[in-house]
Amino acid sequence: AANIAIPNATDTLVTLPPMAVNDDNMWVSSSNSVIVQTAGTYIVAAQIHFDLAAAGERFMHILLNGTSVTANCVAAASQNPNNNAGTEGNAMLCMSPLLSLAVNATLYLSVFQSSGAALNLTTIRSACNLGIWRVGPQ
Repeated sequence: AANIAIPNATDTLVTLPPMAVNDDNMWVSSSNSVIVQTAGTYIVAAQIHFDLAAAGERFMHILLNGTSVTANCVAAASQNPNNNAGTEGNAMLCMSPLLSLAVNATLYLSVFQSSGAALNLTTIRSACNLGIWRVGPQ
């Protein structure tokens, strides 16, 4: 997968890469969402990796049934790159609490960065992923 440029100071939906396992056909090619096909209790996790840049902060949000970070966020993570050592950029992982999801519930991954310029989500270290696991009935 190619790097994804994320503009400065803008909440941005991530176009999701192919899912390794897509048994329930929740992921659609070139989509920025995952749509639940079977009602149940789920855990959702996301991983991103930003290019190295020392300035600003990085945020990621798992959104449910809408694309507003304020109204639809069910899980979030943030990072200040100034607190990191190394030369590979900033990796982040985020996991939701248990979510009771109905058929057609729609999940999105949104990111934000404030480095002062566009910054790539990269393909290094497993890159950018959104995973969803059904762990029980609704």
